[in-house]
Amino acid sequence: ILVNRRKIIIPITAKQGLTNIRLSDSWMTEVLKKIKPIFNNHFVDVGVNIGQTLVKAYSVFDNVHYIGFEPNPVCYNYSKQLIELNEFSNCAIVPIGIGAKDEVVQLLFFSNDTADSSASIIKDFRDEKTVVKKEFVPVFHGKALTQFLPSKVGSILKVDVEGAELEVIEGLKSWINETRPIIIIEVLPVYTVENKFRLQR
Repeated sequence: ILVNRRKIIIPITAKQGLTNIRLSDSWMTEVLKKIKPIFNNHFVDVGVNIGQTLVKAYSVFDNVHYIGFEPNPVCYNYSKQLIELNEFSNCAIVPIGIGAKDEVVQLLFFSNDTADSSASIIKDFRDEKTVVKKEFVPVFHGKALTQFLPSKVGSILKVDVEGAELEVIEGLKSWINETRPIIIIEVLPVYTVENKFRLQR
């Protein structure tokens, strides 16, 4: 496929990768293009899924050092294939999540898709939906990840973690205060004032 006029090879493994053929969130590409002049080439991606942002980062930036964090083993393995097929350099995925403390948590899936992009580690985040399955995944506080995080000012931190944004920011608070990254974060809507759980978070 073409992403920002760059040719990207999309692996299809079983059913994984089909959604990457028609990448959504074109706004992300536009945002990355706008902040390119102040970007220091280090990109931290929390919540890689199957590499939607990874592909866009490599299509926009000429020289990028990418580190991604993804606790879902299916998404981790798919993203590794994506990296290898496209020969993305200076690119690595760490098979863990980032949180407020070191722990093993349940990743809750709301569909039969093993790469379910709506899966969440937050128990009551989608209380209106039925949990289809659960997987145990590791989550680490940012202080255990300093070897992976860039020390220069002006990195990009992208966070898309389906409700666990608070825990990610708490876990990375010291690093954020020290390096002042450009933060692109998705916070899903509260929708109604009755949704006190989301509103509080």
